[in-house]
Amino acid sequence: MNTVLKPYLSFKDYLVAEELAVEKSEYYAGEIFTMAGGTFNHNLIAGNLHFVLKLALKGKSANVCIGDVKLYMPKADASTYPDVFVIKGKPRYWNQRRDVLCNATLIAEVLSKSTQDYERAGKFDFYCELPDFTDYLIVHQNQVKVEHHLKQSPFQWLRTDYTDLEAVLELKNLNIALKLADIYENVEF
Repeated sequence: MNTVLKPYLSFKDYLVAEELAVEKSEYYAGEIFTMAGGTFNHNLIAGNLHFVLKLALKGKSANVCIGDVKLYMPKADASTYPDVFVIKGKPRYWNQRRDVLCNATLIAEVLSKSTQDYERAGKFDFYCELPDFTDYLIVHQNQVKVEHHLKQSPFQWLRTDYTDLEAVLELKNLNIALKLADIYENVEF
């Protein structure tokens, strides 16, 4: 049996390839993974979440990023494009590149059938290596459901599920609260 070995690609090489690419891709330990396109619901939810976070954090020392900014986790040698993420304080850039950040307090991923295992396990494991990371939101797009993973200690997370449009999601580390009705505004199931 013949085995075809893929050449290892450094993170720097990935960044060069990403600048020339037509499609976005994520990086993990020398390999590139092309990202699939999203659905209308996915886009609405990510946009709504960005909007409500931006409003809730107005006047606070925090920034909200959406979809097009890379988040790099050096220990995992992984780079992703989270749907939405929040940085408390100043952004930390990788090698002074303003398109690659290395810090996030809250990360939100809108769940897709094709990526749900990766978002629940792989990405979450990568994100846990970020020192400032305290809140992970997995937002379902085919039903009202937000999974909030809240860091309790370095290796302990508490999961709370919100399944009612009238529910309010408390993000104590950011000192804000979000209504699920706002996150799911105009979304049809």
